[in-house]
Amino acid sequence: MEDFIFDVAMDSLEVENLSTSNFEEEPFCVSDENNCSDDDCGLPPYDPEGEYDPIIGEPYSHETEIDRNGDGKTDMVCIEADTDGDGKIDVDITLKDNNYDGSLESKEVYSDEDGDGFFDTFSWDIDENGDGIIDSMGIMVDSNNNGYFDDEDSYDVSFDSNNSGLIDTNKMQIDSDGDGHIEYARQERDYNDDGEFDSVKIFEDTNGDGKLDTVTELYDSIGDGKLDTAEIHYDYDGDGIEDWTQICQYNPATGSIYPLNDPPEYASISATYYWELPQYQPGENYPEGICGDPASSMQYWEPQGDSGPCALYSQMFIIEEFTGCDIDINEFTAMAESNGWYGGGGGTAPLNMNKMLDAYGIENEMSFHNDIDDIEECLNEGGRIIVAIDADEIWSGEGGDLFSPTSVANHAVEVIGIDYSNPEQPMVILNDSGSPTGRGEMVPLDDFIDAWKDSECQMIKCYPSKK
Repeated sequence: MEDFIFDVAMDSLEVENLSTSNFEEEPFCVSDENNCSDDDCGLPPYDPEGEYDPIIGEPYSHETEIDRNGDGKTDMVCIEADTDGDGKIDVDITLKDNNYDGSLESKEVYSDEDGDGFFDTFSWDIDENGDGIIDSMGIMVDSNNNGYFDDEDSYDVSFDSNNSGLIDTNKMQIDSDGDGHIEYARQERDYNDDGEFDSVKIFEDTNGDGKLDTVTELYDSIGDGKLDTAEIHYDYDGDGIEDWTQICQYNPATGSIYPLNDPPEYASISATYYWELPQYQPGENYPEGICGDPASSMQYWEPQGDSGPCALYSQMFIIEEFTGCDIDINEFTAMAESNGWYGGGGGTAPLNMNKMLDAYGIENEMSFHNDIDDIEECLNEGGRIIVAIDADEIWSGEGGDLFSPTSVANHAVEVIGIDYSNPEQPMVILNDSGSPTGRGEMVPLDDFIDAWKDSECQMIKCYPSKK
């Protein structure tokens, strides 16, 4: 298949031409009985096997209208079409009315771009909640022709992660030669819902060896809505661990970067399994050097068990400590679900991780691209902190995977302290609902930072009453 180049402007995708109105301009035959409904139409009947006489060589389409809720109105339309008249179905379109208001607002399109008889492109514009606003759009290409759309293929996807009505996330990657190795990937996020991406991460294979070896992070370091800082991470030996990092000033107008300092040294991860992590043991004889008040926060820890609302548990710990309320997690979860802040098996979107804090009147501030000094400052002020991390890096000893575009934060925990009593190995103290031994769980600082990076160092600072 030819190299595929994405158009970042999602509304200009070529597949948008494949609408029902466009098909009406071409001759086709529609019949529920798979027989021509008009003896004089001169077109072949619908034939799912494509076995009609190909000499006719004219495009045709078969349309099926469906009433899913039995109200007598069409709320889904399925179209199969042979657009080039070669006897093979090369386009499959599904239009849906998700809120049953009479408008087909969602569209999914499968197409066979190279005419080999197999769908190799999938695109969509979907209004998931039926509010009339498209909240997910994208295109996927089976670039390696293996019959599957997966993480090895090319795609460009945009979606509204927190149901605010604005697209806040874009993810794209390109395998231009179809060898199953991604040469370029890009992730963009709008953290403040102002319609502008204020965080960009770019992955590149600079030497063509099939491994992503450079990651460039562009972000807004001062919160004025403009990208101003670039961090460029290099992996020279292809082991997936950064060997050198350059911090730069970034000019979005020109795309220029200006080095600011020598790169810091980052330690590779060396985590142990979660049951081997020590727990903080408060007491009069505990050595000095503790930042925060972990003993107080540990009283409010609970395990989440087999359920998945880790962000809700982290918020609940803080609300109970600050307000003295005794919260029922089932009622707490139901409230989050009813407001669209928690999606059951889908968990909590990063931008919704403070919604229950807001609902209970807890003063909080969400930010990204923080460092350990920001956590320490909040703890010293009497605050509490929720962070998003890659739990696999602290639970099961998996190595850091900064150079993988599929590496994402998958867990939320409360940071309740930092233990500097051993200067050679400082430890971050967590209330981790996902671990059965997560009360006061102590994680080596370097391991915590590596796991935290997968969320672009997201944190939510919480205060009972900050003067």
